[in-house]
Amino acid sequence: TSLTTMQPQDWLPLVKTVSLSTQPPPQQAWYQIAVNNIQIGQQWQKFSASQTNSKSAISEQVFLKQPVQLQLMVWQDATLVQTLPLTVKAMQLKQGQLSLLGAGAALPTTINPTVNPAIKNTLVAVTPTITWLQPTASLTLSELMQQPNWQPLMPQLWQALATAHLVPDPQADPLATVGQWLVQQLELTGDHNPEAILTLEPADGGSLRTVVFSNQKLLYSDLQQTEQTLLGLASAANRTMLLVKQGQQLELKQWSDQAQAFE
Repeated sequence: TSLTTMQPQDWLPLVKTVSLSTQPPPQQAWYQIAVNNIQIGQQWQKFSASQTNSKSAISEQVFLKQPVQLQLMVWQDATLVQTLPLTVKAMQLKQGQLSLLGAGAALPTTINPTVNPAIKNTLVAVTPTITWLQPTASLTLSELMQQPNWQPLMPQLWQALATAHLVPDPQADPLATVGQWLVQQLELTGDHNPEAILTLEPADGGSLRTVVFSNQKLLYSDLQQTEQTLLGLASAANRTMLLVKQGQQLELKQWSDQAQAFE
């Protein structure tokens, strides 16, 4: 969230010898970043202030092996519209929620939801170690299902679409109805076989709906979750993650080889 006002007494500088000012550095703006996940080794974990007993311990846990440079990303539905670097200056722990104070270039008012509440863009701050993934190929569902190893999955996908009321007639022939829908492919689970990603725009103009599936089962679906949206696909420490918006909250779902699921 971009801040219109900043009170230095509310923040603990990461560098104790540096004092904070109400004004950001020249030609920059202040941003408040809520910390939801941190990277420990090769795992991303939900941050919990209860695991530490002091602000100095939290600072060490979060920053000892972490960069203090972040990337602020502006998402409009599942489209990345702008990225800019942030420098973390301070931290704040309030009611168990860890927040960071970052400085970076001011966002244009046309994409800044803090300035204009009518703008529904989502602001996400991530470490530079995260790589955003882009699907490598597109094909129709008919073309995908012509491949023998994918054919058994079609009934499960059709049932998910019908249950979510995304097809006009659940009794119709699936491929005759949705065979021309485009799917994208991207390897997500480490088995060297690309998964399929189907993204739909609801007729009522609501948020995009996405289902991710392998040739064996559905791996992720928000087809029936009106408050949930898949924003992006990412990779860090050789693990694939889904960036999911649930209401006003953001969540990283990481692929688990053991569970064979994003969790």
